[in-house]
Amino acid sequence: MNQIKKRATDFFEVALKIVELGIALLLLIFIAINLVSLFGHVHVDASLTDSFKHLQHYLELSLNLIICTEFIRMIYAHTMEAVLEALIFAIARGMIAGHMDGVQTLLYVAAIFVLMVIRKNTS
Repeated sequence: MNQIKKRATDFFEVALKIVELGIALLLLIFIAINLVSLFGHVHVDASLTDSFKHLQHYLELSLNLIICTEFIRMIYAHTMEAVLEALIFAIARGMIAGHMDGVQTLLYVAAIFVLMVIRKNTS
């Protein structure tokens, strides 16, 4: 039974690494496309605003996928580090996707800082 559990855990680990690399590659491609589009705009106009909106949309989708992979890792790993990483990505996604004021941004940054300190002290 333990051997089956280890094989399943190893399979999920490899599969998630492949998915994470694919997401990272797609994100890199989207960023490169938007950088070319950004440098194509010498003056600020409506199309520049559209480029930023598209980039933010790609980042939101990518972070959703990353959060899903981290939640899957959290489910099969059962470690505090996996839980903290999932929370950090979820908060980071909220910062990028949400349109909030300065106080909310400060609270998000403070929450990430606290989670990073906890992560460093638990490992």
